[in-house]
Amino acid sequence: ATPYYADQRYVFNRDHWLYFNKQRNVSRYRYTAVLWYQGESNAGFGEGENYRRLLRAMIAERRAENENPRLPFYLVELAPFDLVKAGWAPEPIGEIAPIREALVDAAKTETDVYTVSRTPVLDVSEIHPVNKVLAAEKLANAILATLFDQPLEYTGPTLCGATREGDTLTLSFAHAKGLCFSEGDTLADAFFLT
Repeated sequence: ATPYYADQRYVFNRDHWLYFNKQRNVSRYRYTAVLWYQGESNAGFGEGENYRRLLRAMIAERRAENENPRLPFYLVELAPFDLVKAGWAPEPIGEIAPIREALVDAAKTETDVYTVSRTPVLDVSEIHPVNKVLAAEKLANAILATLFDQPLEYTGPTLCGATREGDTLTLSFAHAKGLCFSEGDTLADAFFLT
């Protein structure tokens, strides 16, 4: 039986249209890595958990087709898009946060899956990056860092831990090079950065 998804009104989400008309055409080829930038069409339809499950299934399927159980996947972070601010809808119809969370969680729970940060190019009123060069540089950095051991940054600051002593809260971050409160203000004095 064909599974039902809440946004089946879109032809590309019906009866596995995307897979049979797009992805299956390249499944017979062998490739070194997969760059994945998708998820916006799933936002706002209560599909967060479903997207998480489908993303993991897609990763497993591509790896099986490619006969490579460690085929690297580079998942591009989605913008914290706001339909109302963008003028696409008069009122909120859902959240993109569960889809963003699924992409980040896949990198935490799946081997050889990486989330590529778009933090410097995020815009809540644009679903796609306006500055595509910076997004492409982040993808290139991710591939060079993970496949070729180059010392390049491709993800944003990641909270590693938090400790409290009296009135002081100390947060530890990884991938925090250049992290600042505002333009030019360094956090080196306030946080331990790794």
